[in-house]
Amino acid sequence: MTLTDISYAEQRLGGMMVAPASSVNLPINRSIVGQTLSYQIINDTGTHWRYSATLSP
Repeated sequence: MTLTDISYAEQRLGGMMVAPASSVNLPINRSIVGQTLSYQIINDTGTHWRYSATLSP
C-alpha cells in the first residue's frame, strides 16, 4: 500500500510505500504530543482512505 499526504503540526512528510507484513517509522519529533497526524492510504486498486490520529507518547 501507499501512505500519502502525511502531515502533522504544519509539517508535510510526503508519501511512502509500505510492503505487505512490514512496518515503517516516521521521523516525528516527540515534542508534538497531542498534535494530529493526518494521512491517506492508497491500496493496490487505487482506493483512497483518509485517516487522522492524535499523537501520544
